[in-house]
Amino acid sequence: MSKKKNYYNQQVVSIGTLALVFVVSTIFYFIDTNFNGGNEPPESHIIYNNESNISESNVDIKKYNTDGLSEIQDLHDSLKADLNISNELNLSIVQKLDNDFNESNKSQYINIAIREEDDIKDKNNYKYGNIKDPKLVIIIDDIAFQYQIDMFKKLNLSITLSMFPADGNHPSTPKYAQKESVKMVHLPMEAVKFSDEEEDTLHVSDSNLQIAERVAEIVKQFPNLKYINNHTGSKFTSDKRAMQVLLSNLKKYNIQFVDSVTSARTVVRKVSSELGLRYIKRDVFIDNELDVSYSVRQLKIAIELARKNGFAVAIGHPHKTTYQAISKIKPLLNGVKIVYINEI
Repeated sequence: MSKKKNYYNQQVVSIGTLALVFVVSTIFYFIDTNFNGGNEPPESHIIYNNESNISESNVDIKKYNTDGLSEIQDLHDSLKADLNISNELNLSIVQKLDNDFNESNKSQYINIAIREEDDIKDKNNYKYGNIKDPKLVIIIDDIAFQYQIDMFKKLNLSITLSMFPADGNHPSTPKYAQKESVKMVHLPMEAVKFSDEEEDTLHVSDSNLQIAERVAEIVKQFPNLKYINNHTGSKFTSDKRAMQVLLSNLKKYNIQFVDSVTSARTVVRKVSSELGLRYIKRDVFIDNELDVSYSVRQLKIAIELARKNGFAVAIGHPHKTTYQAISKIKPLLNGVKIVYINEI
């Protein structure tokens, strides 16, 4: 009788183990097929904040922990939207992805870039424009000198200039900002990997007091400041404690944070929701590549996003190629209006 009972118990355990393996395998298969689409995604994000490539973050999807499939889908959509990015350390991966986009598929790229669920699911934290009157916000980051301002002013467009805080390298930005109707600061924040930090960059290791004092200093430099976005910041914007402290302090001064989305792991949306704040994010980087044709294509994507969702936010940098691309935008707008960040 004891042998039969032991045999029965062993059979139950075996069946239970097989069932558990099947369930786990099914879950991982679902995640893999929905997340990767059968292809290995790019492992890193690249942006061009200066004339050289800047490795903004390592996004290894296999190591990315999520609480559910919605977070996985958000990351997947974010990576697909920036599929044009490249990394000198991962050229073979990016080249493979690029080759997959043959001529017959390139016309579908705009549809891939329009992250419908990501952009329409959270109406409480995202203020939407009138679809009949779509708006495009163009932010130019890294503004530090007068010649950069003069270059984009020549376009006679409502372009939002995001200026570095004053420091030893660019001490006059508060003076430049006085002439701007919409004041925006490009706040240096810690990146996962970046070898050329600005002075007084915020770090995740900074204390609550240090972050609060930094915000107070910037507010003093820029009276009536209403908008801040992150310079680099892939590590800082992915740290919940750091972003809670920063956004709580910005809230005291009624300053809106604009997430540049330099990392797919950004927690800015989640923390903004918890603090009852509006969430605004970058939709398109204009100049991941310093090429006029590329930047024009990126602007076209931004225009389509604005037309579909009511508005879109595109971020570029003070490069000659970016200026040249934006100078060609008017015939492409087709009813989409370029507005300052405070008009969305």
